Amino acid sequence: MAALGETGEIIFNHRSEPDPRGDVTHTARVALVAPTPSPEAGKAAVVVQSVLSVDAGRWPQLADGSSAEPLESATAVALSALDGVDEARTRLIAVTYPPGPAL
Repeated sequence: MAALGETGEIIFNHRSEPDPRGDVTHTARVALVAPTPSPEAGKAAVVVQSVLSVDAGRWPQLADGSSAEPLESATAVALSALDGVDEARTRLIAVTYPPGPAL
């Protein structure tokens, strides 16, 4: 997330009044920040957003909210194995489940 904060600025625009359900619409845009030369020649920070489809039975702690750390660590190890990657840091953002059958 620190690297993401260095690559752009989030600029919030119009915020609507709450609708009858209390929902508010808020728009935002991201302004990119010009890259600055790295003190380490040939190094760059790259922020990648990915969506993983996982076996929920293999990661039961995601459903009960007890810990995202095992999946974060496994993901960082996998990304670190990519050619040319020196270090990978991960952060779980959200867990969603497909909708169940209609009743």
